[in-house]
Amino acid sequence: AQTEQPAFVPLLQGLIQLAACALNRERGVDGGADRLLASALAYLEQAERFGSADGRLAGLHLPSLRKGAQLKLRKPRARIDGLYVLPGGQALSR
Repeated sequence: AQTEQPAFVPLLQGLIQLAACALNRERGVDGGADRLLASALAYLEQAERFGSADGRLAGLHLPSLRKGAQLKLRKPRARIDGLYVLPGGQALSR
């Protein structure tokens, strides 16, 4: 429904920015990855305001996702191992 659309806009923007950040980090474009990570975290924080009391939106636990993204993507690395989101919304790395 149209009333739900604003909640999903920042969620989708945040997820897209996270994916772009991971690609840039893996390619060694660290300046771009840093900007994308900051942007993604801001979008996900904004989306979290639309979620449930425990931070869930669309089945994702956004606080865990943001924490996992910060841990995996904040530092330059030679290679990104992977950031996975389980059906329960928990962020995991392999």
